[in-house]
Amino acid sequence: MTENVKSGMGYCITSLILGILGTITAFIPCFGFWAVLFGLISIIFGGIGLGQSIKADENKGLGMAGLILGVVAVILVILRLYLWTNTFTGSSTSIVY
Repeated sequence: MTENVKSGMGYCITSLILGILGTITAFIPCFGFWAVLFGLISIIFGGIGLGQSIKADENKGLGMAGLILGVVAVILVILRLYLWTNTFTGSSTSIVY
């Protein structure tokens, strides 16, 4: 097996696995930090793997999927934090006595 046959596939697979983990842990309330961490590392590895796949003219599906899942994980955590803070801080300021 030559080196350039699977160029970037390790990064792409790692990105996909971390993106899946990040998206799953984004739905668990106490694991927001881990979801952001998994998502950011998935975005980084997905970008590296996608760049290497484009350079080697190979399949870009795994890298793109990992990149998208990493972004989704980070967006889900940010959305959840936004809704969580507005639920508890916004309700006390909107009630007029």
